[in-house]
This record gives sequence, C-alpha cells and structure tokens, in this order.
Amino acid sequence: MNTSNILRYRLSGPADLPAVTAYLLGYQPSPGSIAALAVHNARIQACLGIDAQRIPPQPEAITAVADELAAHATTNNWTLILLFYGNTSQTGHRITTILQHLHHNEIQVAAAYRIGEKHLHCLLCGGCDHDITAYDITTSAFSATAAYAGMPNPPDRATIAAQYAPITGTRRHHFDNTLKQALQRHRSLTASDGGNPAGQTSQQLHLAGTTAVDDAIAQTHTGELIDDHDAAWLLLLLQHLPVRDHAWTTGNSLPAQRLWAHLTRLAPPAFAAPPACLLAINALTHGDHLTANIALERAQHADPTYSLTHILTRAIHARLTQQQMRDLLTFNTETPPPAQN
Repeated sequence: MNTSNILRYRLSGPADLPAVTAYLLGYQPSPGSIAALAVHNARIQACLGIDAQRIPPQPEAITAVADELAAHATTNNWTLILLFYGNTSQTGHRITTILQHLHHNEIQVAAAYRIGEKHLHCLLCGGCDHDITAYDITTSAFSATAAYAGMPNPPDRATIAAQYAPITGTRRHHFDNTLKQALQRHRSLTASDGGNPAGQTSQQLHLAGTTAVDDAIAQTHTGELIDDHDAAWLLLLLQHLPVRDHAWTTGNSLPAQRLWAHLTRLAPPAFAAPPACLLAINALTHGDHLTANIALERAQHADPTYSLTHILTRAIHARLTQQQMRDLLTFNTETPPPAQN
C-alpha cells in the first residue's frame, strides 16, 4: 500500500472532509454521529469519532461530549474541525450545545459543518462561499488519491454491523443441533444429587469454563477459530458469571476479539448476551467504540434484562476509563438466567 500520497495530501476544500473523516475513522459515520478533525500546525493530527449510539438525548450527555472534545483539544493544543452527521432534527440541539460549550471553554473551532446526505452546511458563517457545498465520498479528489494508494472504500455502519449479525439458514440449523448436544453435556455436569453436591458442581463448572476459555483464546492466537462443538460448549459455560468474568479479564487481545465476534454470531438469542458483552469490552479496550456499540445492541436485543449490557452502556455514556470500568464490573452481582433449550 502506497500511503505516502495520503500523508502529503492537501485538502482541496470542505468537500474533501467527509471522505477524509471516513478514511481516518475506518467507516462512514451514521446520522446522529459526530466527528472531530484535530489540527495542529496546519496538519490533521487525529480524527475523533463519536457514534450516534454513544450520545443519549439528555442535555448532560451532550455536554459530556463537549467536555471530552475540549479536554482533548486543551491537552494537545488542537484546533478542531467539527462534523455533525444527519438532518437538522438529528443534529440541531447537539450543534448548539457543543459549539456554545467549546466557545465558553475557549477551544478554537476552525470550521463546523452539518453533513447531510449530499451536502455540507457551514455552521459558523452565513452566506460564505462554503455555506452549502455538494460532496460525494466516492468521487472526491481525496478518495481518488486513497484508491491509488490501495486503501479500500470505508464501509458504512450497517456493513460493519452485518459482520456481527447472527447466522441464519442452514448454518443456524446445524449449529443449533450442535448446541443441543452441548446442553446434554452441560446438564450432566450441573446435575446435583447426593453424590454431586452444589458446591462441587460449581467448582466443576468453573474449572471446565476457565479451561475452555483459555484453550479457545490460545487457539485463536494461532490464527484458527474453535469448531462448532467447542463453540457451543463455551457458549453454555459463559452463562456462568465466574467463567464470563474470567473471559473478560483474560481475553482482551485483538485475536481474542475474533473469538468473541465468532461466538456472538453463532449464539442464539438465549445465549448471545455474554459473548456480545465480551466483544464490547474487548472493543472498548482497543478504542473501537463503534464495534462496542454494535455488540451492546446485539446483547440488548438478545436479553434486555442482562445487567452487564446496561453497565457497559452507562460506562460508555459516562466516558469511564478502563480502570473505572474494571472497578465497576468487580461489583456486578447479577445472576444469569437458567440455560434454555
């Protein structure tokens, strides 16, 4: 890949901004999202993306976004170029709150635009040459330079979300049959009678679970994913809190993210919340808030009562650090629902 042309690229005007932002983020922001290009010494130093799902409608949440942008700009001596994606109903209140807050904190904003479907709308001036500017990511000068450098077109949010969508059709049928076999194995392990008291069963589950987690992560580090039988067994064991918590404390590497994504796709709704939350934690560890939000949406849809989903969602909205999130999870005492066929 020849990236030297990208590194030396000089923006031709506002019409380049949506394409530049999409390539720097690695995806095209969805309506309601906010992006900030950080500029220092006439060069773009960073691109910050805040997914729409990270911005609840409450005024304090929008102010928190402004505080986050202000903190980055102050710490790094950045000037900001702000992009608000969506129509006026999706962006209006956010634009006003954030611009006023940044102005109050003396953060320099070089430009701000609302990014509609086909046009940029300048937010800092009226009647200027760039008040309304047409754009097309696929045909912009920057996109042409990126294509020449071998960079693929950045996908939109729906395309990325499809990578984590549940399996369907014949694949779903075959895996569900495998899961039924694993359920029989799980029931035999959890059966409690006079010869197998509950305490011993708990120890057996913990040993089986931590072993399955460690083996799966180790195999993923070799470049191979576990097969369906091992995946079905691990999905059942992840329903137990000590096993799930062992997984999130040991499975935060990038290769492990492939494992949690794989399990999230395989899992039927009754078993999807734990692996989806593990995918979210892993993504947050690596600064990938988009994947984290997509994973949490899957967990919420699968089981609206699963408390870890709500804990992680609140942590994202509150901009908690990873250590603060770890401390918060330490006190999670939810009881997982019983396994269902």
